[in-house]
Amino acid sequence: MNKFYVPEIGDEITLQEDWTFELHAERRNDVLGEFFGYKNCWGDWIKISDYHIYDDFTHRMENESIPDFNIRRTEWRKELDKVSVKKITVTIPKGWIEKAKKLKQ
Repeated sequence: MNKFYVPEIGDEITLQEDWTFELHAERRNDVLGEFFGYKNCWGDWIKISDYHIYDDFTHRMENESIPDFNIRRTEWRKELDKVSVKKITVTIPKGWIEKAKKLKQ
């Protein structure tokens, strides 16, 4: 039988090869998403460089008097879909964990 190591919280590992995976837009992934240049917005990733598009539209929607919430929500979703994705594929290079620890100090 093969043994499989499951790290505990706080365990430190060093990657022996690059690790590529999909990063979903969940609150627990916000810090890593921002490291890769994305901001979590209601369960979608938006490139930080494009965040002003979402921000500007949101402010405009708040200031317009559209009585029907469903119409506002539909328009907001259309605008968000232009600049957002549900998940991003990221690669953490081997040895990155050690480099990240040095950056924190």
